[in-house]
Amino acid sequence: MAAVTASGANAQDNPSANLKPYSVGPAIEFSGGGTSFGIKGRISNPGVPVSVRPIILFGYTPSVSGATFSQAVSNGSGTFSGFASLTTEQQRAQIRLIADVPLTDQQADDFAKRLSVALDTPVARRTPEQNFDIGKALSSVQRYDLENFKTLTSAQQRSQVKLFAPVNTTDAQIDAATAALKQAVETPTANRTFAQNQTIANAKVSLNNVDLSGFSSLSSDRQRETVQIFAKTPLTESEVDTFANQLTSALNTPAADRNAAQNNIITTANQSVAYAANTGAVGFTPGAGTAYGAAITYDFESADKKLMGYFGPRILFASGSSKVGNFDTSTTETSIGALIGADYAISGDLTAGLNATYNFSKSGTLSVSGPGGFSGSAPISGNSSFDIGVSLGYRF
Repeated sequence: MAAVTASGANAQDNPSANLKPYSVGPAIEFSGGGTSFGIKGRISNPGVPVSVRPIILFGYTPSVSGATFSQAVSNGSGTFSGFASLTTEQQRAQIRLIADVPLTDQQADDFAKRLSVALDTPVARRTPEQNFDIGKALSSVQRYDLENFKTLTSAQQRSQVKLFAPVNTTDAQIDAATAALKQAVETPTANRTFAQNQTIANAKVSLNNVDLSGFSSLSSDRQRETVQIFAKTPLTESEVDTFANQLTSALNTPAADRNAAQNNIITTANQSVAYAANTGAVGFTPGAGTAYGAAITYDFESADKKLMGYFGPRILFASGSSKVGNFDTSTTETSIGALIGADYAISGDLTAGLNATYNFSKSGTLSVSGPGGFSGSAPISGNSSFDIGVSLGYRF
């Protein structure tokens, strides 16, 4: 957006102000992306009712939707067409990029709601996406290291025990099991009794056989915390290598000759990309950056020369960057719009201004990168906006 600077309006009692063709001062801009602070100016020739009004804004957030982020990540995978040619370390990094996805509160809430719906859907009617979400959650639970149990709050510990306890387990039994497991994991490994080791072993068996049937009975807060805790369980080195080797083998096999297992591993990889892309899109922001540009305006003054109005086209170039989960994003944006505003002469040297800009065209690119040389991009287009700006200007 563009708050444009002050100038031009000259007080009648200061005729020399008409000879001051330049103006510069601070500006604030309010737009859909937030509030930006910057500097704007005016360059003109005395007697010519046309001005160039440059502007630079800091903390400017480009207009990019979560859907664009999702598309950029999906484009970057390229259905893994180049995966087999990567080095072993690059393959490992890309597998972790799409498999080990950290969750913000908002993302965890979104996934918990999807998971709850999926679990409540009859097996025969579940979509491939629902089956993937359930499978991902089960895999995370089964790989969970129970030694982390002692780092949780009492409420989180109880939620975990309730999650993998048999359906008909009473509240009293859940409380007793939670207390026993808490005591067992908090005891140094070398000092654990046979009973404590058996408690931990039984809990691991329960994790390996969990069906998540108790998930829907948890409160929304407990559901969010639960999926966040298990999402922090990373793949082991062995699991990463197995996944990478299986995917490489499947991709190197001609499509017509692939067996069911190979088709399944490719499908799982693509579903993992979609999960990472859609998860990162929840609450996505492209990050603030810098914007700079200029407007060319036609200027007109009031009879007493204290008020100057102006209008004309404006172009603004912006960039922004952010970190979304394991991905880095970089955004470039070009906005073309129409600017209208007015400056009031507080004195012969100082003006205060108010302006509005309607950006009718926005275009640019969102680029996404990640470990292992991962990179993808998606175009930005079609986002109009209406911005308001205020400014002060010193004329000279």
